[in-house]
Amino acid sequence: MGRGLGILMVYHEVVGADELLRRYGAHEATTGELVTGLSKSAYGVQIGYRMAAGMHVPLGEFAVLSVLDIAQTALANYDSTQAFNTEVLHQPAPAAPAPRP
Repeated sequence: MGRGLGILMVYHEVVGADELLRRYGAHEATTGELVTGLSKSAYGVQIGYRMAAGMHVPLGEFAVLSVLDIAQTALANYDSTQAFNTEVLHQPAPAAPAPRP
């Protein structure tokens, strides 16, 4: 099961990075969000690859991934303080940011 989840994680992170690059190119993502998001995606791919290869991944690495995910969410542009609070405080972790309309 861990190997399949590792492959899914690699796919998820690659798709998330592609979407983030698209949003940045359309001026919908901040530079901080881009740098943090790409760092998170690269780290997530590395973790997913190790899982797919059957290697043990310590739980602390998933905590680091979650912190990067929350930081990426916090560095995004929001229309209001209420929107910021909703996104950051109710951020499921780890998860890719939802595409912005």
